[in-house]
Amino acid sequence: EETTLDQMREQNLGVLTKTVGELEGIGHDGIAIGYSAEMWYFPEVELKIILLTNQGRISEDQSFIKQWEKLIEVLVLAAK
Repeated sequence: EETTLDQMREQNLGVLTKTVGELEGIGHDGIAIGYSAEMWYFPEVELKIILLTNQGRISEDQSFIKQWEKLIEVLVLAAK
């Protein structure tokens, strides 16, 4: 039986994948004026990660995203 997640993936409704080590996560990320957010679920280790931050404006400097990516990697590998 097809799940809602399967339907969302087939219809390209904003479900992204992220691979950390050997683990695949599903989720979404985004940025807009005033905030940035990421949400990932790594089903193999039952880990959910939600990151939110306030920011004044969208700019060329998105260096905090690299820090988030490192944090996600550390959390996923620790859960393994």
